[in-house]
Amino acid sequence: MYRWCTDEVEPHDRFDFWREVRAKGLFGVTVELEPERRANFFQPYRAAPLGTGGFHLRILKVSLSGLSTQDKRMRELAPRTFDDPGLKPLLGACFADLGEVAAGDDGAADAASLVEALAHLALIERGILRPGSRLGQAALRTARLSYARRLIARHLQDPNLAPTMVADLLGVSVRHLHTLFESAARSFSQTVTDERLNQSRRLMREAPDRLIADIATSCGFESVATYYRVFNAAYGIAPGDFRAQGPEGR
Repeated sequence: MYRWCTDEVEPHDRFDFWREVRAKGLFGVTVELEPERRANFFQPYRAAPLGTGGFHLRILKVSLSGLSTQDKRMRELAPRTFDDPGLKPLLGACFADLGEVAAGDDGAADAASLVEALAHLALIERGILRPGSRLGQAALRTARLSYARRLIARHLQDPNLAPTMVADLLGVSVRHLHTLFESAARSFSQTVTDERLNQSRRLMREAPDRLIADIATSCGFESVATYYRVFNAAYGIAPGDFRAQGPEGR
């Protein structure tokens, strides 16, 4: 993944820097256009900040020759806004997962799967790939699993977090949701428990004076007793003893 940042560039120089990096760094060429065509020129990339913390533009270039789908219409694709409201959150989840995989030291196979899913989602949105086809179904499975995991992380504090809730938010049946997790390393319930435990460990590191009971509740555990039992089963140590080890013991 290619990365660049304008944080160290003076504000009045940032646009020129962005233009140079985009044209020369990403595409390797300087873009030119005949004068008579410039009035109709448009920038194909539209982006908006994802939050208040800053602005990040992600561009993923996928080679058509590397895709399993071959359709003559793929050679005539022109940039346009991705407008399908049902596919947008799936696309966003795959992009987010791809960014996390790229930031790690491993996960090339996961990255390849996510890139293929992103490309096929775009082809589904364009009407080139049927959602019910083998490739379409595979892309939707990958994307829905990514989105389901993010929905779980988003609702960890809710003690009522359950397959029914996530399935409704995902727009699939509970049976289909469980099928998605059957192909993963962890089941739905294991994913929820692991995420809650990881979150509790982060909170104990970040807020060493916070009550463990408060941490357990904020992570969605139904009771402090349940939290202690699950934590000890997972790590072979009580939460209080884990905290007492300090950062060097974790």
